[in-house]
Amino acid sequence: MLKDHWRKTFIKWLTTGRIKLKGHYTFIDKITLQDELVGIDKGLYVAEESVNGFEYDAIAAIAEHPNVFFWHRNRDKKEFVLNGFINHYPDFIVRMKSGRTLLIETKGDHLANAESVDKIKLGNKWADLAGDKFRYFMVFESKEVEGAITLKTLLQYLNDL
Repeated sequence: MLKDHWRKTFIKWLTTGRIKLKGHYTFIDKITLQDELVGIDKGLYVAEESVNGFEYDAIAAIAEHPNVFFWHRNRDKKEFVLNGFINHYPDFIVRMKSGRTLLIETKGDHLANAESVDKIKLGNKWADLAGDKFRYFMVFESKEVEGAITLKTLLQYLNDL
């Protein structure tokens, strides 16, 4: 399968130093929205892109946490991407008051599948290479998935981030 070849090649190139993490992302000054989200504080922009049911519940709970400085809805195929053996656009970028930046991918429990596992592996590898100021979390509603956490657990982690 082609995806298996991409994964093996990506891991080999990371291991041998052919691929390096290059930090160059900056937030743009202004965004244009297709569908505006209403009712959640601490968004980076005056308005943020709309989200679905669990995404809304997750970011609303995250934004209420006192350690959160701001959050941003990372728009698919338009903004920040983890470019590896797959391209992964985590749902949210969250800046903590401590200066740490969190990438958060939210998943309904029904989305525990091979694609989610690939995203977990890529996100965790990115976080390992990015350094202490960065974290990646795949967050499921309540399902226990290896390498991922539940929303309840993430909210507890925010106390220490």
